[in-house]
Amino acid sequence: MKRRTGKGATLPLIVILVLLAACAGSKSNQPTYYYTLDYPSPAAPEFQKLPYVLRVDRFAATPPFDTQRIIYADKGLHRNAYAHFQWIAAPGEMLAFFLGRDLRSSDAFIAVLPPDATALTSHTIKGWVETFLEEDYATTGQAALRLNIT
Repeated sequence: MKRRTGKGATLPLIVILVLLAACAGSKSNQPTYYYTLDYPSPAAPEFQKLPYVLRVDRFAATPPFDTQRIIYADKGLHRNAYAHFQWIAAPGEMLAFFLGRDLRSSDAFIAVLPPDATALTSHTIKGWVETFLEEDYATTGQAALRLNIT
């Protein structure tokens, strides 16, 4: 009886590994939908412009909110993320953008600059997102946001 050296078993092993890799890389045919916040900038009262130049930095976010995936709470402490619904940007970046937009719209400061601005500023706004989720156990369309700003 002749002993096999393993060369004949190599080809089937390679075929199996290629098939497993192909299956692991397959994606769902369901498209991903991207969402953003949509609200008008609040009306600002008329007052004298303050002599400050602000820069609004991107906000950090605590896990699990440091992702573009939309997080929801179905009951109590249960958290989950939608598979095919995502934010257009991570919550920390998106909320900082809208705060900067609203501060510029208020016309209360000499300037309000974005995070990557290289101009000199008198103040920098920093923050982090503690909570940013949809509450499925509550009234339809309800969400929770907890944001710390310095």
